[in-house]
Amino acid sequence: MPSDPTTPWTILVLGGTGLVGGHCLRHLKARLSAPGSPSHTVTVRGRPVRIIATARSQDKARLLAQQGLAHEYRVLDLDQPRTFKKVLDGCNAVFFVNGYTAAMMHQAKWFIDAAAAAGVEHFVHLSADIPKNQFIQHIAWHELIDAYLETKLPNKWTLLAPGFFTENIVTYNGRKRVENGVITALGNPNAPIQFIACEDIGEVAACCLLDPDAHLGKTHTLLTEVTTIAEAVRTISRVLHTPLTLVPRTAQQTYDEALQLDPQDGGRLAYFACIRDLMGVTMAGLEAREKARPQGAPAKRPPVYPEVIREICGREPITIERWAKRNAEWFGDAKGGKL
Repeated sequence: MPSDPTTPWTILVLGGTGLVGGHCLRHLKARLSAPGSPSHTVTVRGRPVRIIATARSQDKARLLAQQGLAHEYRVLDLDQPRTFKKVLDGCNAVFFVNGYTAAMMHQAKWFIDAAAAAGVEHFVHLSADIPKNQFIQHIAWHELIDAYLETKLPNKWTLLAPGFFTENIVTYNGRKRVENGVITALGNPNAPIQFIACEDIGEVAACCLLDPDAHLGKTHTLLTEVTTIAEAVRTISRVLHTPLTLVPRTAQQTYDEALQLDPQDGGRLAYFACIRDLMGVTMAGLEAREKARPQGAPAKRPPVYPEVIREICGREPITIERWAKRNAEWFGDAKGGKL
């Protein structure tokens, strides 16, 4: 039976207080209120659009509501699966963002079950660009979640597979990593990395949610620029005319930090143990490629696909240079340093 065209197409966005979810909400609002396109004329499958944003607590939901990015705000704690039915009530589409702990697998499984039971017609999942055949736990978690989603909601899913968030240069593990001109970045500073800005991911999610039939059953690999962390920091320093010093942190140091912050948080510690192991595998692969590279031959860099952003969003992707110009506030306390 056809849907009532007067009933809104309701989109539920998780992670509204975070980087990707926040950008998704902002781009949804921008597209619904664009000049010449008032919100009542933007439709999905012939129905007006309604946005619901979630936050983990009432206090965070109130703060999110102050931004005016959605029509309604609901509290969603992924550790409380008995609340999922109520949160999903009336929702046609979902943008799902995992928690980055070992609990992500059962949380996602239970939420997907609830979404299927609620009759959700489009489930956009923030997954990852998954390197195959590597024995890293959180890579397997992503693969299992994606496979379950495809089985439980056949032809009703879209996967977003991003690389390394540009924002990871300046923040990770819940902490800002820029202070007095010093950036303590996670990772090998000279290894080539496939970057993607969180705003690019958020806008791709918004575009998919507003045009589900164009994206059902598709995986969008989101890798827009390949460079090293050292090169990225030099670019940021040049663009902002701000001296910056790069101090690399190993994955073991980051794990030890997480252990010190909360030694009882087994799920989060398991996730950072996976990051530590993944970096070890990555470095071993990089060293092997360097040894195998003929003398004088250029180093091989991994592929990127900036055309995905152009095709979906209708604009150029946000490069490290553009990102620096748009996010100068991260570096406002820089007083000096060297690269």
